[in-house]
Amino acid sequence: MSNVRAMDPNSVARWSPKIDRDLPENERFTIHYKPLRMREEAEIADNQISQVTKGRTSQYSFLLNKSDVKRLERAIVGWDNLPYPAGHKNAGEVVPFSTENIEMIPPEVRQEVLEDLTGRKKLAETEEEELGEAKAV
Repeated sequence: MSNVRAMDPNSVARWSPKIDRDLPENERFTIHYKPLRMREEAEIADNQISQVTKGRTSQYSFLLNKSDVKRLERAIVGWDNLPYPAGHKNAGEVVPFSTENIEMIPPEVRQEVLEDLTGRKKLAETEEEELGEAKAV
């Protein structure tokens, strides 16, 4: 029998950043996320390439940052234990979940969750080892 099992597209998983994994579960910053559906992932992937036509030539740019924002907005469905920072008028209170508040997650944690969702960092490290250093010509 195959080791592959069907994915429940309505499931919700929990994820915590490495920095919090030693804390008791009820104290960790925990993101609740759902898997992106096939069509959502395709739409995000298709929209990360932009074509700019100038005369007879076309250039393409990759909008990876915009696609990462879309992935986070569509995958994250909630969180636990994200307090406002010291100095904020609501310091110590929990930041309520909303797609607008995703920007309150520290950048290094957003990057870590994206790496886990996309596997991109592992791929980049592999590519860097294979390509070596760039040399001026």
